[in-house]
Amino acid sequence: MAIMQVKEVTYCYTSGKPVLKGVNMTLEAGKVYVILGPSGCGKTTLLSLMGGLDIPSGGQILFNNQDIAQIGLGVHRRKDVAFIFQNYNLIDYMTPKENVELTAVSDPVSMLRQVGLTDNEMKRSVLKLSGGQQQRVAIARALASEAPVILADEPTGNLDEQTSAEITRLLKEKARNFHKCVVIVSHSKEVANQSDQVFRLCDGKISVFNQEQHSEEV
Repeated sequence: MAIMQVKEVTYCYTSGKPVLKGVNMTLEAGKVYVILGPSGCGKTTLLSLMGGLDIPSGGQILFNNQDIAQIGLGVHRRKDVAFIFQNYNLIDYMTPKENVELTAVSDPVSMLRQVGLTDNEMKRSVLKLSGGQQQRVAIARALASEAPVILADEPTGNLDEQTSAEITRLLKEKARNFHKCVVIVSHSKEVANQSDQVFRLCDGKISVFNQEQHSEEV
């Protein structure tokens, strides 16, 4: 059963330039989805619309068969979705542990260890961490949340190959074991190959890749 649906969604910039042209997606809990596409094609815009950070020019986004506009975008952002942003969006005067505690329903220390932070790094201000370490904190914050949908914008972009593989495994495990829906915007062939379904966004339209396609063409 679908947990989220994107139905005929369109979006235009203030200049009038169309970015999304009737996008349709059906997403289920317990699965990992990857959205691929060239830079500037609207992948991050689509993720923002799904998370209630922006309003589509046309169409609907449904969560549990209810339009998120009717749920209330603030309520949707607070209860239904957890974000992993490219720019981290951490509270810079807090430590990693304190950042994760804001959303955690599980032990923040355990989650931070799982994404590769040491006990010493957990106690520093996030401003004293590298970009890769801050990305790990942002991932831990989303993973520790009870939100049923995780929306991740290039979550492994600042990580080395080994850490990237481990983070992808954690996201997949979270989807399976906690029945979450994970949607990832990525350019990574490895991330795409570990997903349940791959969408390709190009020229405002979205299409589904099968396993053979995304293993060869990503």
